[in-house]
Amino acid sequence: MNPRHLPWGSLVCVVLLAALTGCEFTSPDREVRMTRGYIYYCDGAGGGGLLNWSGGLSRGLKEGGYPGDGEIFAWNTGLGVVPDQKASVGYKRGKAREMVQKAVAYSREHPGAPVTFMGLSAGTTVLVFGLEEMPSGTRIEDAVLFGASISSTYDLTRALRNLNGRMYVFTSSTDPVLGFLVPMAGTADRQSGDVPSAGLRGFRMPYRASAETRRQYAKVVTIPWRPEFARLGYSGGHTDVLSDRFVAAHIAPRLAEKVGAAPAALASTAGKVRNPDYERWAKFGVGSYSIVHGYQEHRGVRTPLRLKVTLKSKSPARLLVDREFYLTDRDATFPAQVQSLIAEAWIDPTHHPSTHPGSKIRDLQAKRVTVKGRTFTCPGRSIVSAGSFPQWGSNLAAMGYRCPDLPSGLVELKLNSHFQEEPFTFDGRVVDFMIVPERSGS
Repeated sequence: MNPRHLPWGSLVCVVLLAALTGCEFTSPDREVRMTRGYIYYCDGAGGGGLLNWSGGLSRGLKEGGYPGDGEIFAWNTGLGVVPDQKASVGYKRGKAREMVQKAVAYSREHPGAPVTFMGLSAGTTVLVFGLEEMPSGTRIEDAVLFGASISSTYDLTRALRNLNGRMYVFTSSTDPVLGFLVPMAGTADRQSGDVPSAGLRGFRMPYRASAETRRQYAKVVTIPWRPEFARLGYSGGHTDVLSDRFVAAHIAPRLAEKVGAAPAALASTAGKVRNPDYERWAKFGVGSYSIVHGYQEHRGVRTPLRLKVTLKSKSPARLLVDREFYLTDRDATFPAQVQSLIAEAWIDPTHHPSTHPGSKIRDLQAKRVTVKGRTFTCPGRSIVSAGSFPQWGSNLAAMGYRCPDLPSGLVELKLNSHFQEEPFTFDGRVVDFMIVPERSGS
């Protein structure tokens, strides 16, 4: 068997024991996992063989509840980092077509099982080319890009047409490879000069994009590095994004919801408290949403917006929520930005302003709020905290009114905080909602 086409169950074993014999080349439950979904992973330049950059990818996916299988797709030249990065567009497109042939064959053998393309660094270029090469009527479910060294200006429209779900783009503005080495070698799609890699800050929508392009780009979810990721082994470098703990917490849950995975196991709750962000959604079924009208102000720019918040998946361990931002002072047909947020059921109390021991919390007089012709009595609360929180920012002052009968639980919120040390304001209230009943046994 080609070592670059090994199943997930054997990847870690091969990397650690490449020079030894006796390593299992197939996981015991591979035949079952193959029926649930499959990942084609394109490794970064210089990898893809017995020694590769995949880190804890296979272990993290399994620990995070992804029930399918996958393989490292052999696109690399075998000549090293620089030859891989500088390999021609023609070479990479040829390899992409080979991957597509494998994906199509898998889909024919396992109809209905979702296929995911995943790539690191230069491998993300092969991934994007692969999406473009998909035959009519065949689509990939999701795509995940780590440290993408494809150019940020690359037009994704054609690739995104062949994607059912999301393209998750994990970025780090401090990535030393993308910041210093790639500019010298050129991006993996062979752009040179001042064109930055997409892995630094994400893709740029084409100038004067058509309605079709804007519709397709609504599938792109950019997830920038945040300091709290370091606790999971991802410190903003080029390959540590594939730390098993980070993959388990932030990659596997986003893929598992498409595969009908068994509920994720609860981690130890010692020293933890219930996450208020999880609790606000706990009683609602997947698909429930709220729509908020208001504005945000960041870097001195005030932007009117409509925000749709939708519950995408839920288990006893965590839930996944999508936030779609529509700019109401422009064409609000398609979201200008999409965020994908994971809320663990149990958290360290210092990770949320409502549970941080240093927060100053004061109850406010309840107010009556009418939404879609229904009037709710909503208790209020103000919070002032000097802490730093993943979804809320740092050094914040917030005032909100809660209604447990509405999805998301918040009917009004005014938030002043800081993101990346810059002042941020959000002010909005719920104007619409839909409640999906809980499925029996969920």
